[in-house]
Amino acid sequence: MDKTIDAFDRRRRALVLAGAGTLATPVLGVGLAGCATASGPPGPVVQLEHPQVRVGDRWVYREINGYNGLALADVEVSVTSLSPLTCNVRRTRSDTAVGAIARADAVQVERYAEPWAVELEPTYDLTMDFADPMPILPDSLRIGESQTRKTSYVVEGYSGRYRWMQRLKVVGTDRIATPAGNFNALNVRRTIWFDYPDVFRFNSSRVDSIWYAPEVNRWVRREWTGDYMHENSLGKLGGARRREDWVRWELVSYAPAAGPAS
Repeated sequence: MDKTIDAFDRRRRALVLAGAGTLATPVLGVGLAGCATASGPPGPVVQLEHPQVRVGDRWVYREINGYNGLALADVEVSVTSLSPLTCNVRRTRSDTAVGAIARADAVQVERYAEPWAVELEPTYDLTMDFADPMPILPDSLRIGESQTRKTSYVVEGYSGRYRWMQRLKVVGTDRIATPAGNFNALNVRRTIWFDYPDVFRFNSSRVDSIWYAPEVNRWVRREWTGDYMHENSLGKLGGARRREDWVRWELVSYAPAAGPAS
């Protein structure tokens, strides 16, 4: 799924990152200690509840290749512990998984400091273990709510510690259609700048959008993609940024567990 972006992708990236342009340069000099900032006047409060999860809650998603629209896998996520909040992630690969991300067949672990500030993140191509929990939802569910965080992460099998900076913003509300039904969802976008373990990749950026629906206590849709500079492209006219994976998750089913919520 690695490819050089065309003119359309360059315009798309410019539009997405336009509002965050002042953050893209300082990322090269950020420290590794976690910190947070919030900006902008508060918008209207959205009457949505934060996740209230239980051991045994289970979600099944369809993971889709954004480049060709083909299914990559069915992904089952189940809550196994509340202290800390931990989920098992099991993928069943599709026969149409053209361009699938190379992952081990073993069950992966997703861990949070709270719903949803992630510590161990297996959603992307590499499982990231963050030094400080990185929020996926903001503390206040307000339209326009924005916060910036920075930290570092490690990846099993790599010796380095890598920088991570994200800007989280509540974009708005949408009516989302999924195989599991239609949902009123809060659209939260993370714009990310980070170092990648591959020594030949530079200036990596990523956009990760979720649509959170309180009636299922999790997102009903999630989509992420990004781009980067490769060593072979340095010095070439136009920058020659390359696209990374483009993956979309859509909720197929939700099975809440019985018992008290966290």
